[in-house]
Amino acid sequence: VVQLSEEAKNREDIPKGIELYLEQVGQQSDDDINLAKTALMIGAIESPSLHLGRYEHHIQKLIDEVATRYKELLEAGADPSSEAQLAALKFVMIDTHDYSGDIEKYDDLQNMNLIRVIERRKGIPAALSLIYMHVGQAQGWDITALNFPAHVLCRIEKDGKRLIFDPFNGCAVMNAPELRILLKELIGGHVELSADYYESSTKRELIIRLQNNKKLRQI
Repeated sequence: VVQLSEEAKNREDIPKGIELYLEQVGQQSDDDINLAKTALMIGAIESPSLHLGRYEHHIQKLIDEVATRYKELLEAGADPSSEAQLAALKFVMIDTHDYSGDIEKYDDLQNMNLIRVIERRKGIPAALSLIYMHVGQAQGWDITALNFPAHVLCRIEKDGKRLIFDPFNGCAVMNAPELRILLKELIGGHVELSADYYESSTKRELIIRLQNNKKLRQI
Protein backbone atom coordinates (compact mmCIF):
# COMPACT_ATOMS: atom_id res chain seq x y z
CA VAL A 1 0.00 0.00 0.00
CA VAL A 2 2.78 2.43 0.87
CA GLN A 3 6.51 2.22 0.22
CA LEU A 4 8.54 3.79 3.02
CA SER A 5 11.58 5.68 1.77
CA GLU A 6 15.03 4.56 2.91
CA GLU A 7 15.34 7.87 4.77
CA ALA A 8 12.08 7.21 6.62
CA LYS A 9 13.09 3.64 7.46
CA ASN A 10 16.36 4.86 8.96
CA ARG A 11 14.80 7.53 11.17
CA GLU A 12 14.84 6.39 14.75
CA ASP A 13 11.75 8.44 15.63
CA ILE A 14 9.46 6.34 13.41
CA PRO A 15 8.15 3.44 15.51
CA LYS A 16 8.78 0.03 14.02
CA GLY A 17 5.09 -0.70 14.63
CA ILE A 18 4.01 1.69 11.87
CA GLU A 19 6.25 0.05 9.30
CA LEU A 20 5.22 -3.44 10.36
CA TYR A 21 1.52 -2.57 10.29
CA LEU A 22 1.72 -1.15 6.77
CA GLU A 23 3.75 -4.13 5.55
CA GLN A 24 1.04 -6.37 6.98
CA VAL A 25 -1.65 -4.38 5.16
CA GLY A 26 0.27 -4.93 1.95
CA GLN A 27 -0.17 -8.68 2.41
CA GLN A 28 -3.86 -8.59 3.32
CA SER A 29 -6.82 -9.16 1.06
CA ASP A 30 -8.76 -6.01 0.31
CA ASP A 31 -11.71 -7.09 2.46
CA ASP A 32 -9.46 -7.46 5.50
CA ILE A 33 -7.94 -3.98 5.30
CA ASN A 34 -9.01 -1.60 8.06
CA LEU A 35 -9.41 1.47 5.87
CA ALA A 36 -9.38 4.16 8.54
CA LYS A 37 -6.61 2.64 10.66
CA THR A 38 -4.39 2.19 7.62
CA ALA A 39 -4.84 5.84 6.65
CA LEU A 40 -4.16 6.89 10.24
CA MET A 41 -0.96 4.83 10.30
CA ILE A 42 0.22 6.47 7.08
CA GLY A 43 -0.53 9.87 8.59
CA ALA A 44 1.41 8.89 11.71
CA ILE A 45 4.62 8.63 9.68
CA GLU A 46 4.70 12.44 9.86
CA SER A 47 3.93 12.47 13.60
CA PRO A 48 5.35 9.21 14.96
CA SER A 49 5.03 10.21 18.61
CA LEU A 50 1.32 10.98 18.26
CA HIS A 51 -1.05 8.62 20.05
CA LEU A 52 -3.69 7.43 17.59
CA GLY A 53 -6.18 6.28 20.21
CA ARG A 54 -8.27 9.44 20.20
CA TYR A 55 -8.54 9.41 16.40
CA GLU A 56 -9.64 5.78 16.41
CA HIS A 57 -12.12 6.67 19.16
CA HIS A 58 -13.49 9.48 16.98
CA ILE A 59 -13.97 7.11 14.05
CA GLN A 60 -15.80 4.68 16.31
CA LYS A 61 -17.94 7.54 17.61
CA LEU A 62 -18.95 8.35 14.02
CA ILE A 63 -19.86 4.71 13.45
CA ASP A 64 -21.97 4.54 16.60
CA GLU A 65 -23.73 7.85 15.93
CA VAL A 66 -24.61 6.88 12.35
CA ALA A 67 -26.09 3.61 13.62
CA THR A 68 -28.14 5.51 16.21
CA ARG A 69 -29.34 8.11 13.70
CA TYR A 70 -30.35 5.47 11.16
CA LYS A 71 -32.35 3.66 13.83
CA GLU A 72 -34.06 6.93 14.79
CA LEU A 73 -35.01 7.59 11.17
CA LEU A 74 -36.55 4.13 10.82
CA GLU A 75 -38.45 4.51 14.09
CA ALA A 76 -39.79 7.83 12.79
CA GLY A 77 -41.24 6.09 9.76
CA ALA A 78 -38.50 6.29 7.14
CA ASP A 79 -38.12 3.36 4.78
CA PRO A 80 -34.94 1.29 5.16
CA SER A 81 -33.44 2.69 1.97
CA SER A 82 -30.28 4.13 0.52
CA GLU A 83 -31.83 7.57 1.04
CA ALA A 84 -32.20 6.93 4.78
CA GLN A 85 -28.65 5.61 4.99
CA LEU A 86 -27.30 8.69 3.26
CA ALA A 87 -29.43 10.93 5.50
CA ALA A 88 -27.91 9.28 8.59
CA LEU A 89 -24.39 9.76 7.25
CA LYS A 90 -25.03 13.38 6.36
CA PHE A 91 -26.58 14.16 9.75
CA VAL A 92 -23.59 12.80 11.65
CA MET A 93 -20.74 13.82 9.36
CA ILE A 94 -21.94 17.28 8.36
CA ASP A 95 -24.68 18.47 10.70
CA THR A 96 -23.09 17.08 13.88
CA HIS A 97 -19.35 17.05 13.25
CA ASP A 98 -18.98 19.75 10.56
CA TYR A 99 -16.96 17.75 8.02
CA SER A 100 -16.61 19.61 4.74
CA GLY A 101 -14.41 19.94 1.68
CA ASP A 102 -11.56 22.41 2.03
CA ILE A 103 -12.29 24.72 -0.87
CA GLU A 104 -10.07 27.59 0.30
CA LYS A 105 -6.88 25.56 0.83
CA TYR A 106 -7.53 22.54 -1.36
CA ASP A 107 -3.85 21.76 -2.00
CA ASP A 108 -2.83 21.97 1.67
CA LEU A 109 -1.09 18.69 2.51
CA GLN A 110 -3.09 18.50 5.74
CA ASN A 111 -6.13 17.68 3.58
CA MET A 112 -4.49 14.38 2.60
CA ASN A 113 -3.47 13.24 6.09
CA LEU A 114 -6.39 11.56 7.87
CA ILE A 115 -5.09 12.67 11.26
CA ARG A 116 -5.22 16.33 10.22
CA VAL A 117 -8.50 15.84 8.39
CA ILE A 118 -10.08 14.62 11.65
CA GLU A 119 -8.54 17.48 13.62
CA ARG A 120 -9.62 20.16 11.14
CA ARG A 121 -12.83 18.47 9.89
CA LYS A 122 -11.72 19.34 6.37
CA GLY A 123 -10.15 17.41 3.53
CA ILE A 124 -10.00 16.62 -0.16
CA PRO A 125 -12.59 14.32 -1.79
CA ALA A 126 -10.46 11.18 -1.41
CA ALA A 127 -9.91 11.69 2.33
CA LEU A 128 -13.55 12.48 3.07
CA SER A 129 -14.78 9.60 0.91
CA LEU A 130 -12.47 7.28 2.84
CA ILE A 131 -14.18 8.20 6.11
CA TYR A 132 -17.69 7.86 4.63
CA MET A 133 -16.80 4.50 3.13
CA HIS A 134 -15.30 3.19 6.38
CA VAL A 135 -18.18 4.41 8.54
CA GLY A 136 -20.85 3.17 6.13
CA GLN A 137 -19.29 -0.25 5.65
CA ALA A 138 -19.06 -0.61 9.44
CA GLN A 139 -22.90 -0.56 9.40
CA GLY A 140 -22.90 -3.41 6.89
CA TRP A 141 -24.05 -1.04 4.16
CA ASP A 142 -23.13 -1.34 0.50
CA ILE A 143 -21.10 1.84 0.14
CA THR A 144 -17.98 2.39 -1.91
CA ALA A 145 -15.85 5.08 -3.48
CA LEU A 146 -15.95 5.45 -7.27
CA ASN A 147 -13.09 5.75 -9.73
CA PHE A 148 -14.37 9.09 -10.96
CA PRO A 149 -11.54 11.14 -12.47
CA ALA A 150 -10.02 14.03 -10.50
CA HIS A 151 -12.72 13.96 -7.81
CA VAL A 152 -13.63 10.95 -5.66
CA LEU A 153 -17.35 10.33 -5.23
CA CYS A 154 -19.22 7.71 -3.21
CA ARG A 155 -22.06 5.37 -4.09
CA ILE A 156 -24.48 3.79 -1.65
CA GLU A 157 -26.87 1.04 -2.71
CA LYS A 158 -29.76 -0.78 -1.08
CA ASP A 159 -32.43 -3.01 -2.62
CA GLY A 160 -31.35 -2.08 -6.13
CA LYS A 161 -31.51 1.71 -5.53
CA ARG A 162 -28.19 3.45 -6.05
CA LEU A 163 -27.26 6.95 -4.99
CA ILE A 164 -24.04 8.63 -6.05
CA PHE A 165 -23.11 11.47 -3.71
CA ASP A 166 -20.29 13.93 -3.16
CA PRO A 167 -18.82 14.00 0.39
CA PHE A 168 -16.76 17.06 -0.56
CA ASN A 169 -19.84 19.11 -1.45
CA GLY A 170 -22.32 18.52 1.34
CA CYS A 171 -23.29 14.97 0.27
CA ALA A 172 -25.04 16.35 -2.80
CA VAL A 173 -26.69 13.57 -4.81
CA MET A 174 -25.17 13.38 -8.27
CA ASN A 175 -27.28 12.17 -11.19
CA ALA A 176 -26.05 11.92 -14.78
CA PRO A 177 -26.51 15.67 -15.59
CA GLU A 178 -24.60 16.73 -12.47
CA LEU A 179 -21.88 14.17 -13.12
CA ARG A 180 -21.49 15.37 -16.70
CA ILE A 181 -21.16 18.98 -15.57
CA LEU A 182 -18.62 18.05 -12.90
CA LEU A 183 -16.58 15.99 -15.35
CA LYS A 184 -16.41 18.81 -17.89
CA GLU A 185 -15.42 21.29 -15.18
CA LEU A 186 -12.61 19.01 -14.01
CA ILE A 187 -11.31 17.54 -17.27
CA GLY A 188 -12.61 19.69 -20.10
CA GLY A 189 -15.59 20.21 -22.35
CA HIS A 190 -14.59 17.43 -24.76
CA VAL A 191 -14.93 14.64 -22.18
CA GLU A 192 -18.06 12.53 -21.81
CA LEU A 193 -19.18 10.15 -19.10
CA SER A 194 -17.80 6.63 -19.33
CA ALA A 195 -18.90 3.41 -17.68
CA ASP A 196 -15.39 3.21 -16.20
CA TYR A 197 -16.17 6.22 -14.02
CA TYR A 198 -18.87 4.22 -12.22
CA GLU A 199 -16.49 1.41 -11.25
CA SER A 200 -16.00 0.84 -7.53
CA SER A 201 -12.65 1.60 -5.97
CA THR A 202 -11.10 -1.02 -3.72
CA LYS A 203 -9.85 0.00 -0.29
CA ARG A 204 -6.28 -0.35 -1.49
CA GLU A 205 -6.95 1.77 -4.57
CA LEU A 206 -8.52 4.52 -2.47
CA ILE A 207 -5.57 4.61 -0.06
CA ILE A 208 -3.14 4.76 -2.97
CA ARG A 209 -5.18 7.49 -4.65
CA LEU A 210 -5.04 9.55 -1.46
CA GLN A 211 -1.27 9.08 -1.31
CA ASN A 212 -0.89 9.98 -4.96
CA ASN A 213 -2.72 13.25 -4.31
CA LYS A 214 -0.09 14.06 -1.70
CA LYS A 215 2.77 12.90 -3.91
CA LEU A 216 1.62 15.08 -6.81
CA ARG A 217 1.53 18.18 -4.65
CA GLN A 218 4.90 17.47 -3.10
CA ILE A 219 6.44 17.11 -6.56
